[in-house]
Amino acid sequence: MTSATESGTTGDPVTPANDAPTTGGPPEAVACESRRNQTQEILQAHCGGCHGDQGKGDFSNVTDLEALIATGKITPKAPADSYLYQRIVKGEMPPAPNAPVPADEQAVLEAWIGECSTPIGQESGDPQRPPECAPEAPVTTGEWLNAIQADLLTLDPNDWKFQRYVSFIELYNFGYCPGQLTTYHHALTKVLNSLSDQTELGFPVAVAGSHDAIFRVDLRDYGWNADLWDRIACANPYSIDYGVNEAYPVAAAIQDALKNEKGTEVALFVQPGRPFINIVTRPPLYHDILEIPETLAQLALIKSGIVDLAGNALAEQNNEIEDIVHRAGFYVSGVSDSNRMIERQRVPGEKAGYFWHSFDFGDNDGPRDIFAHPLDFQADGGEVIFSLPNGFQGYMIVDGLGQRIEAAPTAVVKDPDNQEVAYAVVNGISCIGCHSSGIIVKADEIRAHVESNMEDYTPQSIIVGVQNLHPEENVIEIQQKDSNRFMGALEAAAVPHVIEAGNGQLIEPIRIADFAFLRVNLTKELAAAEIGTSPEKLLSIEQTVPDIALLYGSGTLTREDFVDVFAPSVEALQIGDAQPLAACTPG
Repeated sequence: MTSATESGTTGDPVTPANDAPTTGGPPEAVACESRRNQTQEILQAHCGGCHGDQGKGDFSNVTDLEALIATGKITPKAPADSYLYQRIVKGEMPPAPNAPVPADEQAVLEAWIGECSTPIGQESGDPQRPPECAPEAPVTTGEWLNAIQADLLTLDPNDWKFQRYVSFIELYNFGYCPGQLTTYHHALTKVLNSLSDQTELGFPVAVAGSHDAIFRVDLRDYGWNADLWDRIACANPYSIDYGVNEAYPVAAAIQDALKNEKGTEVALFVQPGRPFINIVTRPPLYHDILEIPETLAQLALIKSGIVDLAGNALAEQNNEIEDIVHRAGFYVSGVSDSNRMIERQRVPGEKAGYFWHSFDFGDNDGPRDIFAHPLDFQADGGEVIFSLPNGFQGYMIVDGLGQRIEAAPTAVVKDPDNQEVAYAVVNGISCIGCHSSGIIVKADEIRAHVESNMEDYTPQSIIVGVQNLHPEENVIEIQQKDSNRFMGALEAAAVPHVIEAGNGQLIEPIRIADFAFLRVNLTKELAAAEIGTSPEKLLSIEQTVPDIALLYGSGTLTREDFVDVFAPSVEALQIGDAQPLAACTPG
């Protein structure tokens, strides 16, 4: 690619090429994840007996694929040069009289080594790690704009107005390794599908020549429209209108190509991906995009077709209906110091999926004690999980009256990972991070307690009501089935449910991407990459943007401080119009 400033790109109007599909199927990561799992299973089955935790000689933990690479037993991308694989092919491992590894399993090992393994330092998906893969030359703004234009040319012109772009190119330029960029791809895929009203999954498509750092998003795949995209872009403090810069005529050409039926150009056709993920997974945008209504009752009706939550629970309690409502109560909750009750209501009619909501309490006193008051407890709030048409999940937090709130009171529940907002459970991001595997399976403790202490419960109808609402056997099975539905959607989207952090902690992909965005302070190199310039040029605007001086030497800026200098820096460097008034003014 060549930059607009270097090649004199004219930004001629986009002209169509042959028709091409506007969406992509699951990326190659699906096959690689499967091959990785199979490789570990094969090595465990044939080699684990001798080379397990203890091992023989200097060879142990045969299923630790990173260790095999680090110790030279596997050479990434080169099966022929991989010591372990060659010994297997030659029949030397496992040694006789053990049966050799079958040919089809050898083929799996070869495929994983040849197509999926990556050098140490490049495979880690933790975006919180320092960059270790600096490119020989960064991709210039002109180059990646040209790549977007070229991508648009592959599509039918009738589809152009539905296309938008999300970019992580600053991370490639900063030196993020392929594994880290893949985590952002996973996070973006999950975010988009978690904010979709469509029955089919959508797949952001990597732009050719972008090093898998820029992705095309077809708004139709998620039930979005141009107005919604513009609202998100205008809320994104890192959005830039590049079309105002005469050095980038290609940007103006793209803006013109994407214009809608009214002839309105799309000034903010590309958004930086990290702040995009950050803002759409929190209220108010999270509520707006998913159209979360004001009350729990409205949500149940609109999203799941449930007409009367309380009425259904009472009918189940009185044995007037059967297997519509299931509850589980327990002393210990992962998000609260108090007891908790969870309830599932069956989604009626043709709507597939589930509707769970919790009853949460600030303490275990009086009517907040669900073991003393299993039917007439009084909750201080609750959290809702409902299945989306594509198998992903949506969330809502409510107060004790069932009114929607943006974050739960910390006296009721806490998010131990939310350091940024005093450990509050914030709707969207906190729920996504906690429920990485979907519904968390919890055994019911209420029924057994009541049946073991029947003398404490009068009238007899309390015991019967508990028995009706708390089935003896299938609560865990129901929870696991719902969890499997969500995990199946993740697998179909080629998104892992967790990413291993550098400290060994397993963190949900969107959450770990958000941690890296919020918590990793910006050096002059990262700040320059996010703005779209070089560190030298960035430091040159100190007189115009004084806080830039804080980046001298080994200085850093927090994310909170950097957002204040971003727009002034973009405009001082004449890169574009940061937060353009025209693009963000209704009408």
